[in-house]
Amino acid sequence: MKKVLIMFGGNSPEHNVSVKSVKFILNNINKKKYYYEVIGITKKGEWIKISNTENITDNWEIKEVTNIDNIISYLKKFDIVLPIIHGNTCEDGKIQSMLELFNIKYVGSNSYSSIVSYDKILTKLMLLLLQVHSLHVRYVEEKRKLMIFLRVFCQYQRYIILMK
Repeated sequence: MKKVLIMFGGNSPEHNVSVKSVKFILNNINKKKYYYEVIGITKKGEWIKISNTENITDNWEIKEVTNIDNIISYLKKFDIVLPIIHGNTCEDGKIQSMLELFNIKYVGSNSYSSIVSYDKILTKLMLLLLQVHSLHVRYVEEKRKLMIFLRVFCQYQRYIILMK
């Protein structure tokens, strides 16, 4: 039986999306094939082992929790980690980088792919280098300049606008 660690939550605006995703996985995981444990990362960034997964709600403030003293030692107990974290912390490659640094196997894109795809400017530069055709892009940092740009240029041409 494979030992799987399922991680969810995180301190991004997409925290609740992660909660919904983990609930779906917990309802559908093959419990005969996989032994699993669940870690929730709070909006404050605390890593908490969750014993009773039936109590996970959108605003999970579970009372039956166990704090994890050494997260790396804990992660290494598992055959594989399933990070179900949306937004920054995971989609930007941070969690993957940590797991790779400590040789912990996980499901999903590697850190490099996540870093590149999360940063839209970097993605566009990679596409240009690889000569992959994509829409024209104009990067505008200030909102005032963006509004001027939108009024003048976007009426006549097709552009994707990237904002940071």
